[in-house]
Amino acid sequence: MRDLLFTIAGIVMLVGSCYVPPWDMPADAVRNEPQIEAYAEETEEAEEVYENTVSAEEGAEYEPAEEAPEMEYLGTFEMTAYEWTGYPCANGNYPEVGYTVACNSLPLGTTVYIEGVGYRVVEDRGAEWHSSNWMDLYLGDVDSCYQWGIRSVEVYIVR
Repeated sequence: MRDLLFTIAGIVMLVGSCYVPPWDMPADAVRNEPQIEAYAEETEEAEEVYENTVSAEEGAEYEPAEEAPEMEYLGTFEMTAYEWTGYPCANGNYPEVGYTVACNSLPLGTTVYIEGVGYRVVEDRGAEWHSSNWMDLYLGDVDSCYQWGIRSVEVYIVR
């Protein structure tokens, strides 16, 4: 009986001294002591960052976001798209995708919000036959222009 107890105690001591790595640690790290220490330090640092972030969020007072710009509804415009002609816009700048629109009825430099498109700046003029409720969206390449086609969009002036 005494031998059995010593054997069980020896097994418990042996198992208790074995290192079992966390499930996400690489398998080759089991025998690599420096890697184990580095992993433990990284884990502690990550936990500290998380705790500091959570405590900062709990006590933080947030300032309200900037107010949305004041906008004036202009109406429904027919919108086509155009590609680069090789020439600068009417204001002298070269057109930029995501920025430039052409419109004959608004002053150059006017910032507009177009539903489904976003904010754009009137930098160019369209064809003379365009009506007062017509805009051209600069897309830069023919394929994009064909995909755009002609659409009716709601337009607002940003004040």
